[in-house]
Amino acid sequence: MEHVKIKGKLIQSIKEKKIPNSICFVDKGGRGGLHLACELGLFIVEYKAKPSTNSDYVHPDLHYLYPTKMPKKESAFKKRMSTFYLDTWRKFISSNIYGSFEEWLNFSSSINRPGTIRVGQVEETISVLNLKPFKSDRKVCVIWGLDYLRSDVGNKLLKIIEEPPKKTNFFLVAKDEKKIMQTIKSRSQIIVLPSLGNDTLKGTLVDTQFGESSSLKNSKKSSDVLFNRNLKVVNSEPNKKREALFIECLRSCYKAVKRGDFTEVVENSIELGSLSKADLKEFFLFGIHFIRQSFFQSQGVKELYKYSSLNDFSIEKFAPFVSKENYGQLISLFEKNLYYIDRNANSKILTFSFLLKFSSILYLKN
Repeated sequence: MEHVKIKGKLIQSIKEKKIPNSICFVDKGGRGGLHLACELGLFIVEYKAKPSTNSDYVHPDLHYLYPTKMPKKESAFKKRMSTFYLDTWRKFISSNIYGSFEEWLNFSSSINRPGTIRVGQVEETISVLNLKPFKSDRKVCVIWGLDYLRSDVGNKLLKIIEEPPKKTNFFLVAKDEKKIMQTIKSRSQIIVLPSLGNDTLKGTLVDTQFGESSSLKNSKKSSDVLFNRNLKVVNSEPNKKREALFIECLRSCYKAVKRGDFTEVVENSIELGSLSKADLKEFFLFGIHFIRQSFFQSQGVKELYKYSSLNDFSIEKFAPFVSKENYGQLISLFEKNLYYIDRNANSKILTFSFLLKFSSILYLKN
């Protein structure tokens, strides 16, 4: 209900033309910051009485700034930084609007490089925002990933937020409020988003993705489309082996906590640590998908739950271990390890540390 209230108040402010020039949503993970920013942005540029049902979030006067990896074609990227990943970005937000920064970076490129928002991207965005609106009478810029701004880039961005072009609004999204530059923070209204409740998951996710008149029961689309189209969990041998290894890790973590036996945790960490970086990243991405599906099952959100084990594993029996209390911690753990892989962390040390932390979050309080 809190999300509905926040959105309702902001929409009312837009209607009354009292919306702040810059609003920053603090989304600690899976709280819909990008979705809310896109919804409000569309509401402004489409100037409709009701929120838009445009699930692609594409409009010529709605602009985006987000972290990217430097691709192999560096010269081509440097010539058009703001549009190089545009088609991939549109696919991501139309299918994975509640995805994380790490999911986006892995969705956009498999190259093993860190993601960041670059000076060139900001400069190109500023040039576009200084032009007249194309179709609307206003312009909106969604800046997703303030955590990925270096100070020199942030200072350039600060100038346009301080003195924005006429009829331009900014919606910023950051994961960690402490990492927001103080100068940007002081010029924005900060809204810390609460965790998504069941009603929001059932209503907001389903309605905004498929439209108010649609029903998931009669739709071929599923939670895999909403959250993990890029993972494409199909009946293939690599996916079957990945799931089997994940299940082994779940069992070894359980034994470590409940019986004090860490033998299998050590064995699993060695096996994980021997994987290539690409395979290890796929393992963590699968883990995010698995934990999300377990959460939907445990919270009774049947409309968004769809999981079919390739190893006859009963996710229904495991699901109670994933609760509102530890869901955010679990997702954050996987995302951090994806980040560490991109930072070239030692795989064997990383996987052992991951399994110990995973055991503690998942089973210690249960």
